[in-house]
Amino acid sequence: MLALEWIQECVGDDAYLYSRHGDQERRNDTLSLEEVEQAILNGRILEQYADTGRGDSCLVAGFTHGGKPVHVV
Repeated sequence: MLALEWIQECVGDDAYLYSRHGDQERRNDTLSLEEVEQAILNGRILEQYADTGRGDSCLVAGFTHGGKPVHVV
């Protein structure tokens, strides 16, 4: 089970990677990297997912500083 605090610490330390799929989805939604980080830093975990071949993951929902809602896996 992933902890939100750990995820936020990784974002704060710039210690994470985007998948190609995730980056494409970010661009499709016209989100900047900074907006995704903002949403994670003030977000909450909605769902936890067991290892599906890439490791454990979760769905985080948050908002940009401008109030745009963002979901991040």
